[in-house]
Amino acid sequence: MTKPIPYNTLSSTSSLGKKCCYCFPLRIGCFILGYLTMFTNVYNTGLLITLTNYIGAGSHSFDRTTSFDSIDLEELSEPTTTLQPAQQSSESPLLSGVGFVLLMTIVINAAWLLVNIACVVGLHRRRPGNIKFYVLFAACRLVLVFAGLVYLTMTITTPALMLHGLDIAVASYFITVYNTYARQLENEP
Repeated sequence: MTKPIPYNTLSSTSSLGKKCCYCFPLRIGCFILGYLTMFTNVYNTGLLITLTNYIGAGSHSFDRTTSFDSIDLEELSEPTTTLQPAQQSSESPLLSGVGFVLLMTIVINAAWLLVNIACVVGLHRRRPGNIKFYVLFAACRLVLVFAGLVYLTMTITTPALMLHGLDIAVASYFITVYNTYARQLENEP
């Protein structure tokens, strides 16, 4: 009669328990994924900050005291800017909404970057708690991405849906890899 295999040792005997992407050892694969995610996050956050600065400078929202509204129209040779206050009043709510969305995206990316750094530190120090925190945060992100997919199915065409679905599949696999490695670290003596 064969003995049943305990649940906690199943992950170390499967192919996922030994390899990441079927070619790298699990530890090395987690390092590759961790550093790639961290560098991608730094790049994305830099792009968002650049975009925010560009929009802020273009809308003159950074310097409220010396905006174009304070220019005396009588001093100009051609008073062609008389439509500017009406334009600004209609664009102001839109720009403040865009600014708020960009600010929230930057804050979320900064939090994601801190979680990525904690995960990489956990990988180096072999601390499963840091890796499990990353898994929890990534799972919450995955739920938000899935909610975005549900929204996209109602509004957008097939290529965007396929790209979003691919993102969900890849993120799910990476979460599984990190979770498997964290379990292995917990089972080590």
